[in-house]
Amino acid sequence: MAGVVAGVGGYYAGSLTAAPKPIERTVTETRTVTAAATTVRETVTATVTAPATTTTVTKTVTAGAPPTGPVTITLACDAGHNYLPWFDPKEAPEGGHYGQNQAPKIKEVLGIDIVGEEVDPGTEFSIYMADLTGPGKYNIIVYFPTYNGDILGGGWAVPLDEYIEKYRINLDDLPPVYRYLYCSWGGKTYALPYDGDFHALYYRKDIFANPDIRKKFKDKYGRDLEPPKTYDEYLQVAEFFTGWDWDGDGEVEYGTVEDFKDLTWGIFFDRFASLGGLWFDEEMNPLVPNDAAVKALEDLVKITDYMPPGFLEFGALEVFDCMTKGITAMTLTWPDVGPRAGSGEFPVKGDQVGTALVPGYIVGGNLLRYSY
Repeated sequence: MAGVVAGVGGYYAGSLTAAPKPIERTVTETRTVTAAATTVRETVTATVTAPATTTTVTKTVTAGAPPTGPVTITLACDAGHNYLPWFDPKEAPEGGHYGQNQAPKIKEVLGIDIVGEEVDPGTEFSIYMADLTGPGKYNIIVYFPTYNGDILGGGWAVPLDEYIEKYRINLDDLPPVYRYLYCSWGGKTYALPYDGDFHALYYRKDIFANPDIRKKFKDKYGRDLEPPKTYDEYLQVAEFFTGWDWDGDGEVEYGTVEDFKDLTWGIFFDRFASLGGLWFDEEMNPLVPNDAAVKALEDLVKITDYMPPGFLEFGALEVFDCMTKGITAMTLTWPDVGPRAGSGEFPVKGDQVGTALVPGYIVGGNLLRYSY
């Protein structure tokens, strides 16, 4: 899940100290300044004293007047598919980009020019914090809610509640985890949900239903081929589909793929949580390393044997492509695979892709299946 958070406004500093000079005079000057459709009475008092000169500047500005010229705001967003809703040069009336590229439309309708900047998801936190504590050039940032404690809790964002009420934004249909955990802090709303993500299992429904393939699988493993419910089954199915041409296109295919480039911690968490793993106890004492963490990491390493070459450099888009271009039989990833397959733009079409919950583990006699 990614949040859209309003950036922080600037402020005026009111006192400047000049280099020392002898006492000469005290001057008070009042003048009229016209700026941004607002006439402001500005009083400048310069008092010169020894051994230093202190200049105090007082400004009174009337706020709330509508802008008289173009409005430009600066957006920062993690690079890749999360950036496409703002800027997407490939957008078409129909197809896989399904109504993205909103920044030019916002300019056309509202007259607001959005300047976009893509940032590396792996370093976005340090980039954002450096900007928030420094130049403050970003007006909107898109980020993972993992950073809420620093950004929202640190007081770096503008509460949106009055705007939500003013413009009658309906948040009642949002699941509580998105509305409160992801978008709120201290009883105030600071963000709007941008990309309500969760990991799911995607698999080639047409291939899983192929009678010859099903027979081959049952002959080898002694059970029916079906979407895996446990990570042991997931490993087995991935092994089966790796290293041969199961779709008849003349190319060797693979079992599965996951995002190791940007979100290794997320796919680790799927396994860790499904094993009942906890990071801390009730007093916030660390509980890792523990058996759940070790098992999750071991299984994460094992599954890499059944992934395409170069998988360590695959981000989200490359993972999606592995499914929609017929390279892998499965993937654990975000929900983008379904709409992309359904667009008709890729070799694998929507009716060829099935969806299921992520696998899990049997813990205490129960199957636990948790998704990041």
